[in-house]
Amino acid sequence: MFESQKPGRFGIRPMVALLSFRLAYNNTIIAIFAILFVLNTVGNLMAKTTTETIIFTPITAISAVLYIWILLPGKKRNTN
Repeated sequence: MFESQKPGRFGIRPMVALLSFRLAYNNTIIAIFAILFVLNTVGNLMAKTTTETIIFTPITAISAVLYIWILLPGKKRNTN
């Protein structure tokens, strides 16, 4: 085993558990951000200042669409 591949003091299992924990909650976190950006877009549309309406509404709307796009399942490629 190379020097850079040696597991730490606690071994490699905690690292695997931490990575699987992170991957399990990625979609939940992205969904929460998508909901927040959709609500923020609605709030920007109802804002009293024109700056917020003109500048920040498109930014938050694009961000919401991109977050929702990330959540959509992708097409699987045929590997045959």
